[in-house]
Amino acid sequence: DFNSLQLQYQRRLSRGLQAVASYTFAKSIDTASSESAPLVSISRIDPLQDRGPSDFDLRHVFSGAISYTIPKHELGRFADAILNDWAIDSIVKANSAAPVNITSGVALFGLQSIARPDLISGVPVYLDDKTVPGGRRINRSAFIAVPLVSGALTRQGSLGRNSLRGLPLFETDLTLRRQFKLAERFKLQFRTDFFNIFNHPNFGSVCSNLSTCGTQFGIPTKMFGR
Repeated sequence: DFNSLQLQYQRRLSRGLQAVASYTFAKSIDTASSESAPLVSISRIDPLQDRGPSDFDLRHVFSGAISYTIPKHELGRFADAILNDWAIDSIVKANSAAPVNITSGVALFGLQSIARPDLISGVPVYLDDKTVPGGRRINRSAFIAVPLVSGALTRQGSLGRNSLRGLPLFETDLTLRRQFKLAERFKLQFRTDFFNIFNHPNFGSVCSNLSTCGTQFGIPTKMFGR
């Protein structure tokens, strides 16, 4: 199930400026977001218990682009040769955090012993920690693994699927360019590109398995680009 509000603003080229901005407020819900999602026997666990935010559910998504040709000014022959014919382009991307699905157990020889844990009431789910990426981690002490009987699952934990969130993304790219007219049909463009010009760290997926993550549980282990 996918529902969304989608907005877009466009400014056509006028006085050297053109821009476009898009925003989506959305919610996507499913019981499995990929064909490789682990399945458990229906006789033991109702698959509807997996109904929750999709793996790719992003509540807020914004993107914007702007291009501006700096107006020419008559400042003298020498100054005009240096300062005229410049333009600036910029792209801004931002979105809220992606879901994190907390699990426990391992998959061994094709047999699944993976389930979501029980949520311990009254224990904070997130902890502020300046020593980890993003300054926040998921609290391992807020969960307890469900018991297994002869290595098999008997029930799903009380924690909902994809009920927690990682870290948001924000990036600004900038281009500075100048065009030189060599002849009537030939032009040369000089440009320099700055990706993530503000050097804002964007962290990717969060290690979310209670059994295998060890000390890295609840924190991002990769950058978003990887």
